Amino acid sequence: MSGGESGGRTLLINGRTRVTGSGAGPAKWIDRYVLIYESLPSAREKSAQYFAAHSAYAAEFRARRPGALLMIGPFPVVEEDRPGAMSIFTSREAAEEFAPSDPFVVNGVVERWYIRHWLISPGKD
Repeated sequence: MSGGESGGRTLLINGRTRVTGSGAGPAKWIDRYVLIYESLPSAREKSAQYFAAHSAYAAEFRARRPGALLMIGPFPVVEEDRPGAMSIFTSREAAEEFAPSDPFVVNGVVERWYIRHWLISPGKD
């Protein structure tokens, strides 16, 4: 990202350059970090065993880091025979702190996890 000539931001999205904002200032893009969990098909049975510990951990994390964990939940449809879930955080550091200690990760419910940077598009509110 860089400043555009009009005072906005220049973004490269899907191979296209887009200038946002106006002379009044740059658009207010919101940075978020999406934690993606991928599991093996057998994880559905295993997740039930550790769900209470996972939920308690998420509640404790929210109490310890107010506002850092915005949303959390599973994907309702198993794609390619692989269950999964995602969580949305306000910082990469919060996502990196959350994942390794999550009982789902610790107990092997989650086979692989990774974090993606996500920009929430500014609205015209």
